[in-house]
Amino acid sequence: MPGIVGSLRFTAAADSDRLRECFGRVTEMRADNADGDDHMIAINETLGYTTVDATGGYQRSLESRWRRRTARLRTGQGPLPVRERSGRGSAGAARTIRLPPGSPTEHTGAMRIIELDPADEELVSGAFDVMRAAHAVDTPEHPPPHRGMFAKTLRHPVPEADTVDFVAVVDGTVRGRLHICLFNRSNRHVAVAELTVHPEHRRRGVGAALLDRFIEHARAHDRTELLIETPMTWEGGPERDEAGRRFLERRGFKRALTSVNRRCATDALDAVEEQELLDRAAAAAAEDYEIVSWVGRTPGELVDTMCRLDSMVLSELPLGDLDLEAETVDAELKEARAARNEAIGIVPVTTVARHRDSGEVVANTVIGVLDDPDFRHGFQWITIVHPDHRGHRLGTLVKVVNLRLLRARFPQVETIWTDNADVNSHMGAINAVMGFEAVDAVGEHMLRLDS
Repeated sequence: MPGIVGSLRFTAAADSDRLRECFGRVTEMRADNADGDDHMIAINETLGYTTVDATGGYQRSLESRWRRRTARLRTGQGPLPVRERSGRGSAGAARTIRLPPGSPTEHTGAMRIIELDPADEELVSGAFDVMRAAHAVDTPEHPPPHRGMFAKTLRHPVPEADTVDFVAVVDGTVRGRLHICLFNRSNRHVAVAELTVHPEHRRRGVGAALLDRFIEHARAHDRTELLIETPMTWEGGPERDEAGRRFLERRGFKRALTSVNRRCATDALDAVEEQELLDRAAAAAAEDYEIVSWVGRTPGELVDTMCRLDSMVLSELPLGDLDLEAETVDAELKEARAARNEAIGIVPVTTVARHRDSGEVVANTVIGVLDDPDFRHGFQWITIVHPDHRGHRLGTLVKVVNLRLLRARFPQVETIWTDNADVNSHMGAINAVMGFEAVDAVGEHMLRLDS
């Protein structure tokens, strides 16, 4: 006898189990969603729904003029989402989703969300491959991911946050990666994530499953403000896919800050122009400031004053709608950061302006360089000038001096990358003078959870 088709709808695995118990004759469930309802489509796919026809299951309704996706679930296909252990500790629980063979999603096996163990070379390599593939499609103009650096950062997380990584594994292959950062000193209400899905496996529920895990993890750690970035096209630059932004907005995220990515060749200024820029800045600073530069760790006699300036960073940067408080940087944290830099192979190139009368460092700029001689990119980190010492062109002065130090010590670096909030017009103007040009932007999207 042909199976009975039920017209009930359900959205949880427990409901499907009760359905089997109460209506054992029902062998198939049907559901339909508007094709723009990616969130519900992803949920249904993870529950085991498959499209009805081979063309994707979309139909056109002449009356309502909306596209409808009709899908079905075989209620006797076996267990729906179950839990299994993988990775390290109790936090390594993984979600297993059983999909029927031949599903048009191409995920014909089980999807497992696994906590990434840095010692698992196969999974680490798979996660890196996802990042590399996404870079080639999403932001090919940017510096490429560095395999060695990626593996080291997993083993040596930032000291000011508790971090965890998850991967989505389908048919034995990593299809997506989620990195979560929970600040453990200040801003303990915030959770930050990076979510990457392999370009060939998007819109198949991987991103939705990883985002669910992010929200679940944040709730479990009492975080109420969730942050995640997506790329954006900026002022005629390379076109960026808006699918990530739309995906986050459907889940309730709103853009809280826009940061513009800029790049500059290390020889963007000709020698005469660069010297004139340096001379004007030095004249404005007069004899009131001493310029000090170094490579690597901060000299011991400057640690305390550098901590005071570093503690001002978040209070001085434009943060849009982000709710972030200034952090207190002490000698212990500064030492931990320096130790991590050495462990993962990052070399800071630093130039500061020190006020002669007070002995305080009042301006600071840093460029991070990888210790790989074949890597051609450097990363402009912070540039900050103490509010009481602005108007002396100290920002320009330390940046030009630091650029010269970079060229002398790391001649392999050809391009410097930086980012600034779109509303930070002052630093944007300084970077333009230095030769930086906008490439694209990122939107920092925020979701507030009930406390």
